[in-house]
Amino acid sequence: MLLTVCISGCLPTNPPEPDVPQVDPVAFGTWQGNVFTSEFMGLTFTLPSGLRRAEAEFIAQNPSDVAVYNMDTVLTEEILADSGKSEYYDIMLADKENAVCLAMYIVDTNKSLNAKLSASNYALNLRTALTGRGYSLSDSSHAAIAEEDYISFTASLNDYVSLNYYIGKNRDYIVVWMTSTYQGQQPDIGEFLASITKLVPDVAGTQGQDD
Repeated sequence: MLLTVCISGCLPTNPPEPDVPQVDPVAFGTWQGNVFTSEFMGLTFTLPSGLRRAEAEFIAQNPSDVAVYNMDTVLTEEILADSGKSEYYDIMLADKENAVCLAMYIVDTNKSLNAKLSASNYALNLRTALTGRGYSLSDSSHAAIAEEDYISFTASLNDYVSLNYYIGKNRDYIVVWMTSTYQGQQPDIGEFLASITKLVPDVAGTQGQDD
């Protein structure tokens, strides 16, 4: 046996397979009272007075067969392997007027679009879809949430309520923050987003928009 190994060692062999970096599976954040922490996203925040969790209202207003919602739900291997589940809604909030005003969700575009998209390409697709639904869109710009760069734009159907989108990327997943704003809203959702902080530097591993 040893002789065989020595002889075969002199012959051409297949090169070893390169190490393929493993992508950490997506995971929902957790709530401890009014403090939200997401190690996957690498962020944390405390709900200010006037904001509350609104999972039930959001689901009732936005039913979806492709979505999984963070109602103390664990994203199991079975869920992540389910090709029919491609959107993971992590945060859903309502304001003082009990209006659902914020949702953060994570999209697996390999499932939904059979391709790994950059944030800019996803934003372009979303803008096209919203335009087709009759929304007026602002120009795209950039905004920071927990010190990470997001593509942002506003979509509106009227002069009273605007939908604001922030699109970024975490590992192989698209991250979308969507807020609904109106004049006199309390608390100010833009100020709240600006208050969200990083949990640990670089823990989220967020890459550039076109990675």
